[in-house]
Amino acid sequence: MRQIQEILRLKYQNNLTTREIARSCGLPRSTVGDYLKRAEAAGVKWPLPEGQDEKELLNQLLAAAPPEADRCASLPDWP
Repeated sequence: MRQIQEILRLKYQNNLTTREIARSCGLPRSTVGDYLKRAEAAGVKWPLPEGQDEKELLNQLLAAAPPEADRCASLPDWP
């Protein structure tokens, strides 16, 4: 089960660190960090709009590419 809403709530309402959120949700730190980066790139703000469910939120986050994806998009120009 995805816990994106809980991750966002713990980050913006409780001001927890990524490590604390990961421990609380039982998720890897990298997963929590990825969700937070995607939320920032998508412009997601807390509190979430009324009636927005986890599926809509996930679609919104997946539509926004994380910032690192742009940096690694091109391959080196080998001779």
